[in-house]
Amino acid sequence: MADVLRLARDGAAPRLFLLDLLFPGQSPQAVTALRQAFKRSSIVIVSMVEDRALIDEVMAAGADGFIGKATPPDQIIAALQAVSAGEFVLTLGPAGLPEFVKSGHALDQLTPRQQEVLQLVARGLSNKEIARELDISPFTVRIHVSSLLHTLDVSTRTAAAALAAKAGLD
Repeated sequence: MADVLRLARDGAAPRLFLLDLLFPGQSPQAVTALRQAFKRSSIVIVSMVEDRALIDEVMAAGADGFIGKATPPDQIIAALQAVSAGEFVLTLGPAGLPEFVKSGHALDQLTPRQQEVLQLVARGLSNKEIARELDISPFTVRIHVSSLLHTLDVSTRTAAAALAAKAGLD
């Protein structure tokens, strides 16, 4: 990780970091160090790791996206474009939405605060705007968004907003 930080500091700040958690020195703490050093850069993890707790930890540490290596190339491209557009992405692979998401039951798994955040995401508010609306920090909003993407098993805010609209939460 020290080499990544050194190389990134030697030139203009990178727009995007692509990291794999299985490489030596990569960890949620490494993501935190990158986020602190490069606040405006996007950080995306592309990895075979499937441990949802570790993925949540990495997203909470400041990653903008997590893309599973089993994800088809066209979906990887779409995920990277979504991150470039300012969205948070969680894509684990080609399986698609599980049946409980399709039926709407996943929305029942959200906490009341996550449901509030989802409603505001569906209205198109940014993390900063959601933070102001709910009187919480943008970092806390980021954690809620990451968690609800995980719970809903969708890869972007747009997909989460679509599920919310379909369920009448918007």
